[in-house]
Amino acid sequence: MHREPVAASALILRRAPDDDRLFMARRARGMRFFGSVYAFVGGRVDDADRRLGGDDRTTVLRSALVREMCEELGLDLRSGRRRPVDPAWRRALIDGRVDWSEECTVSELEDVGDPVLRLVTPAFYPRRFDTRFFLGTLGERAMGDLQPEELEDSDWDTAHGWLERFDRGHVALAPPNVLTLRAIRGLPFEAWPDALTALQREIDGPAPQPIWNNPAVQLLALRTPTLPPAEHTNTYVVGRDPAYVIDPATPHADEQHALALALRRARDEGRRLRAVLLTHHHPDHVGAVPFVRHTFDLPVWAHAETAARVDFAVDRTLADGERLELGHGPDGRGDWWLECHFTPGHAPGHLCFFEDRYGSLIAGDMVSTVSSILIDPADGNLDSYMSGLERLAELDVQVVFPAHGPADARGTKVLADQIAHRRERERAVLEAVVQGARTVDTITRRVYVDVPDSMHELAARSVQSILASLERRQRIRSRGDEVLPA
Repeated sequence: MHREPVAASALILRRAPDDDRLFMARRARGMRFFGSVYAFVGGRVDDADRRLGGDDRTTVLRSALVREMCEELGLDLRSGRRRPVDPAWRRALIDGRVDWSEECTVSELEDVGDPVLRLVTPAFYPRRFDTRFFLGTLGERAMGDLQPEELEDSDWDTAHGWLERFDRGHVALAPPNVLTLRAIRGLPFEAWPDALTALQREIDGPAPQPIWNNPAVQLLALRTPTLPPAEHTNTYVVGRDPAYVIDPATPHADEQHALALALRRARDEGRRLRAVLLTHHHPDHVGAVPFVRHTFDLPVWAHAETAARVDFAVDRTLADGERLELGHGPDGRGDWWLECHFTPGHAPGHLCFFEDRYGSLIAGDMVSTVSSILIDPADGNLDSYMSGLERLAELDVQVVFPAHGPADARGTKVLADQIAHRRERERAVLEAVVQGARTVDTITRRVYVDVPDSMHELAARSVQSILASLERRQRIRSRGDEVLPA
């Protein structure tokens, strides 16, 4: 799943030499990457940028930045330009009726400067960007209107102001921007380059890149031997004082070392680690539990069914509806909780954890954002799994944090989509049986035409779980290895 990241440029834009407020725009809801969140404006390198810049990478990146500012903001960063971009020319540029490489010269890009930060989308994201960030000052230049296809709203605020709004849950910020704002918060503009250089060293170090989709939950993706196409399992740190480490999963020594660095950094930043929480017992979720317990002297808490299935001690069992105190939230208010939801089906002791202030659902293996969740007939039950999904869909979920893949800010819709997907698979399996498919292998080949042949063995196990559910509800019957309509 290691998709090559797409080259891109973005602009950290302050208002004026005597005004350190920063510009960010809210990306359109329908955008595939960070839709509905506020972010620094920018975009991908295209062929016109490559024609203009040739073999000079920096020129190509500058070209992408200046072109994107023309398109998205009507802002002309070319040397000597102060007026907004002409609307008709801008529309022609957006629509591809103007060749940017013929409209701009290399010398006009020199004022943009050099990138001050490089952030690469982590490998576990299905869509990745290799983004260079530039520093700029609007000053006397003027903007046009936002490009409505991509941007819905915008505002200016200081780094501290943006982060305070984020902490209060008033805005959603793109995770890379959270890191950037935290690095420069409270510093004068002249200190920003050094602060971003220090951030670059931290990101390029051995610890996993911390990802903040909201102020409550830190996502740390680490390599694990899990089911393809996933290659990582997410460890989460939820809360501040106390904070809980959920699913320290990796069995690999180098990744455990990286996890320890990240957890020490969290502790140094003031988070008081209270306990390890487990969603369930599967090996790709518990590989680092003994290591984290020993390294940080933390107790391990899990459901009783999970405790019965792991080869290490569980210090406290958790029940459905149990609430774990989180103390005071990033917004300064108390009465903050993490609630346990018992959702068997994928595994007998599966728990999800719901954080109530920002609507965070730590979903474990109820949802994946890189593949479909396997309900293995060996220890799973599709009916219980579906019941659990429907219960979770009744919560006020704003962000779903899966065990595999990036977080999804579509909230409850993620759960509704998963329910609809499962119901459609069930309908397709039943239809295949009615139309004459009589074996698991035949049904799998008919139903899972969208899945590579290499994945059909896993798909067949899903079919077995669906058939077991249909038989319990008397929609089909089995005769040995043969499947028949009821």
